[in-house]
Amino acid sequence: MKLRAHLGAYLACLALIALWTWPLAGDPAHLVPDNTDPRLFSWVMISVFRNLFARPAFLLHGSGFYPYGLSLTFAEPLVTPAMVVGPLFWWTGNPYLAYNVTLLLFWAASGWAMYAVTYWITRRHAAAAVAMLVFTLAPPRIEYAVEFQMEIMFGLPLAVYAVVRFLETQRLRYLAAFLVVFWLQAIAV
Repeated sequence: MKLRAHLGAYLACLALIALWTWPLAGDPAHLVPDNTDPRLFSWVMISVFRNLFARPAFLLHGSGFYPYGLSLTFAEPLVTPAMVVGPLFWWTGNPYLAYNVTLLLFWAASGWAMYAVTYWITRRHAAAAVAMLVFTLAPPRIEYAVEFQMEIMFGLPLAVYAVVRFLETQRLRYLAAFLVVFWLQAIAV
């Protein structure tokens, strides 16, 4: 499958999520769900990003629960999305914008991952599009749309595909892909 098709599937998924979460996509700098998660997860991701470059030995140390260290472990680690939130926050200074853009980008990445895996298995764009729709906009995921960690599931379809391909072919590249994707998913949520 060509890069253009992958990009098209990702952008289509991003557009669907933007429509589904409207008006959030229309004003991500000011709108946040009526939930404490955006504040908590923004703090965690910004702290992780800051610590990664300023003091990597204290990656999961936050300012909460002082003097106890590792306070960021009381929430999700969110290391993978912190790589997106951090630059956005430092560029804009707006934690809500960084949180919402990251939510939309990773939610779309989850849909793209399901699209890609289904296409690799079936070689049919229609089947891949249906799988993407179901995985991205299924009622259990939509019900928890404000739960950031529920939408960052890009690694699940990719990891399952890689481990199945490894078991079928016994090629180490699939095992390495599984380990990388599984690790990225594990440090994401």
